[in-house]
This record gives sequence, C-alpha cells and structure tokens, in this order.
Amino acid sequence: MSITMPEISGWTIRWHALQRALDMAVEGEEIRLCLTEPKLISDSPERYPKECKIYERGRIAIAVNEETREAITVLWNTGGYWRFDRDDDELWWRD
Repeated sequence: MSITMPEISGWTIRWHALQRALDMAVEGEEIRLCLTEPKLISDSPERYPKECKIYERGRIAIAVNEETREAITVLWNTGGYWRFDRDDDELWWRD
C-alpha cells in the first residue's frame, strides 16, 4: 500500500506533520499561509536537525526542511521559546 503525501504550494507535508495538524485541529489555510507567507523564519532549535527552520505565523509554527520543501511537524507558536523536557516524546525526526 502506498500513501501519497499531501502537497501545499510546492511543499510536501510529512505524515507526522499531518497527524499533528489533525490532533491540533489546525485549518489547512493556516498551514498554507505559514508555509507560503511566514511572519518569522528562525534557525533550528538546538535539538532539531540543523537543516530545519521554523516558520511562524499566527498561532502555529512549522518545522521545515527548506532544501527538500518538506513540512516536518506542526507546533503551537510559542513566540520563539522552544523548551523540551528530557522525557519529551516528540521525536518527529524519526518518522
């Protein structure tokens, strides 16, 4: 069985990002705007892969790989404060 990942304006939405968006009840339009017209782009937080950037817009942020144009995960926009606990299970880079 093959699953085709959704695409928004040239961005591929990885399975984990899609699951997170559904869990968070984020609208597709919010995701599209965050990917295509982010208000802020920041470098990867320390625990994220180096190639990752964080796109922020409104109430959400999206961890992206700009080179491959993939949305890796969807997060709540914390205004640039990215905290992880040692027991954090959000290991999205493993999916």
